[in-house]
Amino acid sequence: MPTNKDLKKFKDKICSDLKSQNNQTNFMVYEKDLNSTIKQIHLIFKNQDDALILQQKPKTHTIKILENSSTDYSCDFIVFRIINNKLKIYFCEIKSSINFLDKALEQIASSKLFIKYLIECYNYYCGDNNLFKGFSMEQDTSYFYIYPKINSGNKSKIKNYAKSLLIKQVEINEKSIAIIQDTEKFFNEK
Repeated sequence: MPTNKDLKKFKDKICSDLKSQNNQTNFMVYEKDLNSTIKQIHLIFKNQDDALILQQKPKTHTIKILENSSTDYSCDFIVFRIINNKLKIYFCEIKSSINFLDKALEQIASSKLFIKYLIECYNYYCGDNNLFKGFSMEQDTSYFYIYPKINSGNKSKIKNYAKSLLIKQVEINEKSIAIIQDTEKFFNEK
């Protein structure tokens, strides 16, 4: 069974430019799209050892390898957590409105491939797969679509994606920053 110690070992091996910035109280995630309504999300965890947040940088952690395929896309951030002795991974996409659900799914799919590759590399080079013991990409992952409350959007469109995406609205302040105080509640899948 994986522990936070296993997550920390994984975190220590990850290239620093892939990890999100953090300070004493929270992780800071930056939106890649300069025109986005949400510029940053601050995620506050009770214990920072409980989480690892990765952000792929375009043209650094993504690569166009197939014609007419979204291999060079990525979602905005990926959260690794140990919950009840089980690894959970949350793929998160930030958008300015509810109108980009299809694009978000493409970005998440590309990041899933990246994470599969990252896990294989870690297990191969580090020889320590306790963190991923019993982990299933199909069962232990969730997909979050995050957009500001100011854009309520089309409810029927949201229903069509309910099986694929967990839709989350967030409050943003005057600096276009969303602060998520209760990450336990936010990442609750119900």
